Amino acid sequence: MQKNITENKAVLSFAYNFENVVRDNDWISRYDTDTDAFSVTVKKLPNDARLKYFGDEFAFYLTKNGQVKGIFIEYFKKNFIRHNKGVDEIRGLINRKEATQKKDQGSLLEFKTSAFKTKIMRGLEDVLEESLAKGIKLNPAC
Repeated sequence: MQKNITENKAVLSFAYNFENVVRDNDWISRYDTDTDAFSVTVKKLPNDARLKYFGDEFAFYLTKNGQVKGIFIEYFKKNFIRHNKGVDEIRGLINRKEATQKKDQGSLLEFKTSAFKTKIMRGLEDVLEESLAKGIKLNPAC
């Protein structure tokens, strides 16, 4: 139970400070053209980082001690962007990068998060906050 509380606090803190955490720590964004998956993570994920889903849209990379090391979003272009207009500018970045990527370079596109405009970062942060707020169950005994 305590581990879940620690993880939930870490995820909420991360979500409400997403833009600052990502920019201040120079995180990397990746998009996989084969799986339509998008992630924003530390440059190298720790070996103990595991995906844990919070709601339908997001999974978080969490370490054994509950630290958030990234986010993961499935069906990014096909679903997530369509339903979250605040982040639709990312599609253009991905499409431009995809057009210039050589076939022998594989399906993984990598972006420096600094390439994302503040509007995109705030859009992702807003969606994170809204998604998590919908899933929070308040316990009046706490």
